[in-house]
Amino acid sequence: MPEDVRNEIKSYIAMSGWTLTDIVKVFNARRAPEEQTTTQNISNKLTRGTIKYSECKEIAEIIGFEIMWVRKPGYSRFVPMVEYSEEDVKRYRRLQKQIEVERENKLRQGFYAPNDKGVRTVPPISDADRPSNVGEEEWSKFMQWREQVRLKG
Repeated sequence: MPEDVRNEIKSYIAMSGWTLTDIVKVFNARRAPEEQTTTQNISNKLTRGTIKYSECKEIAEIIGFEIMWVRKPGYSRFVPMVEYSEEDVKRYRRLQKQIEVERENKLRQGFYAPNDKGVRTVPPISDADRPSNVGEEEWSKFMQWREQVRLKG
Protein backbone atom coordinates (compact mmCIF):
# COMPACT_ATOMS: atom_id res chain seq x y z
CA MET A 1 0.00 0.00 0.00
CA PRO A 2 2.70 2.62 0.85
CA GLU A 3 4.28 2.02 -2.55
CA ASP A 4 0.91 2.64 -4.26
CA VAL A 5 0.52 5.96 -2.44
CA ARG A 6 4.10 6.94 -3.25
CA ASN A 7 3.72 6.08 -6.93
CA GLU A 8 0.39 7.86 -7.22
CA ILE A 9 1.64 11.07 -5.63
CA LYS A 10 4.93 11.02 -7.56
CA SER A 11 3.09 10.47 -10.85
CA TYR A 12 0.80 13.47 -10.21
CA ILE A 13 3.85 15.56 -9.34
CA ALA A 14 5.67 14.55 -12.52
CA MET A 15 2.55 14.91 -14.68
CA SER A 16 2.16 18.47 -13.38
CA GLY A 17 5.71 19.42 -14.32
CA TRP A 18 6.85 19.83 -10.73
CA THR A 19 9.70 18.22 -8.82
CA LEU A 20 9.66 17.26 -5.16
CA THR A 21 12.45 19.79 -4.60
CA ASP A 22 10.27 22.60 -6.03
CA ILE A 23 7.32 21.52 -3.87
CA VAL A 24 9.47 21.50 -0.72
CA LYS A 25 10.61 25.06 -1.55
CA VAL A 26 6.95 26.14 -1.60
CA PHE A 27 6.27 24.15 1.61
CA ASN A 28 9.13 25.93 3.36
CA ALA A 29 8.14 29.37 2.09
CA ARG A 30 4.80 28.87 3.86
CA ARG A 31 6.27 27.67 7.16
CA ALA A 32 8.15 29.07 10.13
CA PRO A 33 11.85 28.05 10.16
CA GLU A 34 11.29 25.43 12.88
CA GLU A 35 8.52 23.76 10.79
CA GLN A 36 10.46 23.52 7.54
CA THR A 37 11.33 20.21 5.91
CA THR A 38 13.67 18.73 3.34
CA THR A 39 13.17 16.95 0.05
CA GLN A 40 14.73 13.84 1.62
CA ASN A 41 12.27 13.95 4.53
CA ILE A 42 9.22 14.10 2.23
CA SER A 43 10.73 11.41 -0.02
CA ASN A 44 11.26 9.15 3.00
CA LYS A 45 7.69 9.72 4.18
CA LEU A 46 6.41 8.77 0.72
CA THR A 47 8.57 5.64 0.63
CA ARG A 48 7.50 4.52 4.12
CA GLY A 49 3.86 5.53 3.60
CA THR A 50 3.96 7.82 6.64
CA ILE A 51 3.16 11.11 4.90
CA LYS A 52 0.37 13.03 6.61
CA TYR A 53 -2.94 13.53 4.85
CA SER A 54 -2.53 17.29 5.38
CA GLU A 55 0.82 17.13 3.56
CA CYS A 56 -0.79 15.21 0.68
CA LYS A 57 -3.52 17.87 0.46
CA GLU A 58 -0.88 20.61 0.42
CA ILE A 59 1.11 18.87 -2.32
CA ALA A 60 -2.08 18.53 -4.37
CA GLU A 61 -2.91 22.20 -3.86
CA ILE A 62 0.60 23.31 -4.87
CA ILE A 63 0.53 21.33 -8.12
CA GLY A 64 -3.00 22.46 -8.97
CA PHE A 65 -5.11 19.53 -7.80
CA GLU A 66 -7.57 18.88 -5.02
CA ILE A 67 -8.18 15.58 -3.29
CA MET A 68 -11.81 14.51 -3.42
CA TRP A 69 -13.59 11.59 -1.83
CA VAL A 70 -15.95 9.91 -4.27
CA ARG A 71 -18.29 7.13 -3.21
CA LYS A 72 -17.59 3.85 -4.97
CA PRO A 73 -20.28 2.78 -7.45
CA GLY A 74 -22.71 0.42 -5.77
CA TYR A 75 -21.44 1.19 -2.27
CA SER A 76 -24.41 2.05 -0.09
CA ARG A 77 -23.34 1.43 3.51
CA PHE A 78 -24.10 4.30 5.88
CA VAL A 79 -25.68 6.55 3.26
CA PRO A 80 -27.82 8.94 5.28
CA MET A 81 -31.34 9.14 3.97
CA VAL A 82 -32.42 12.74 3.72
CA GLU A 83 -35.90 14.11 3.22
CA TYR A 84 -35.97 16.54 0.30
CA SER A 85 -38.55 19.24 -0.16
CA GLU A 86 -40.70 19.17 -3.27
CA GLU A 87 -38.90 22.33 -4.43
CA ASP A 88 -35.46 20.67 -4.00
CA VAL A 89 -36.58 17.58 -5.91
CA LYS A 90 -37.88 19.72 -8.79
CA ARG A 91 -34.62 21.71 -8.86
CA TYR A 92 -32.49 18.55 -8.84
CA ARG A 93 -34.60 16.97 -11.59
CA ARG A 94 -34.12 20.10 -13.74
CA LEU A 95 -30.38 19.99 -13.08
CA GLN A 96 -30.32 16.26 -13.92
CA LYS A 97 -32.11 16.98 -17.22
CA GLN A 98 -29.70 19.84 -18.03
CA ILE A 99 -26.71 17.59 -17.43
CA GLU A 100 -28.22 14.77 -19.51
CA VAL A 101 -28.81 17.14 -22.45
CA GLU A 102 -25.25 18.50 -22.25
CA ARG A 103 -23.81 14.98 -22.08
CA GLU A 104 -25.90 13.83 -25.05
CA ASN A 105 -24.62 16.82 -27.04
CA LYS A 106 -21.04 15.93 -26.12
CA LEU A 107 -21.68 12.33 -27.19
CA ARG A 108 -23.04 13.48 -30.57
CA GLN A 109 -20.01 15.75 -31.04
CA GLY A 110 -17.62 12.85 -30.41
CA PHE A 111 -16.40 14.26 -27.09
CA TYR A 112 -16.22 10.85 -25.38
CA ALA A 113 -13.55 8.41 -26.52
CA PRO A 114 -14.72 5.05 -27.86
CA ASN A 115 -14.30 1.98 -25.68
CA ASP A 116 -12.29 -1.10 -26.73
CA LYS A 117 -15.17 -2.18 -29.00
CA GLY A 118 -15.29 1.18 -30.77
CA VAL A 119 -18.52 2.29 -29.09
CA ARG A 120 -18.73 5.77 -27.61
CA THR A 121 -20.37 5.66 -24.21
CA VAL A 122 -21.07 8.35 -21.65
CA PRO A 123 -19.22 7.85 -18.35
CA PRO A 124 -21.01 8.22 -14.99
CA ILE A 125 -21.78 11.76 -13.89
CA SER A 126 -18.82 13.33 -12.11
CA ASP A 127 -17.64 16.73 -10.94
CA ALA A 128 -16.52 17.41 -14.51
CA ASP A 129 -20.24 17.65 -15.42
CA ARG A 130 -21.02 20.35 -12.86
CA PRO A 131 -22.43 23.40 -14.66
CA SER A 132 -20.55 26.62 -13.96
CA ASN A 133 -23.66 28.21 -12.42
CA VAL A 134 -23.93 25.49 -9.75
CA GLY A 135 -21.88 26.02 -6.58
CA GLU A 136 -19.95 23.27 -4.82
CA GLU A 137 -22.41 22.97 -1.94
CA GLU A 138 -25.41 22.71 -4.29
CA TRP A 139 -23.51 20.18 -6.42
CA SER A 140 -22.71 18.09 -3.36
CA LYS A 141 -26.39 18.07 -2.32
CA PHE A 142 -27.42 17.17 -5.87
CA MET A 143 -24.95 14.26 -5.99
CA GLN A 144 -26.21 13.03 -2.60
CA TRP A 145 -29.81 13.21 -3.87
CA ARG A 146 -28.84 11.25 -7.02
CA GLU A 147 -27.22 8.53 -4.89
CA GLN A 148 -30.24 8.31 -2.63
CA VAL A 149 -32.60 8.05 -5.62
CA ARG A 150 -30.38 5.34 -7.11
CA LEU A 151 -30.38 3.36 -3.85
CA LYS A 152 -34.16 3.55 -3.49
CA GLY A 153 -34.39 2.10 -6.99
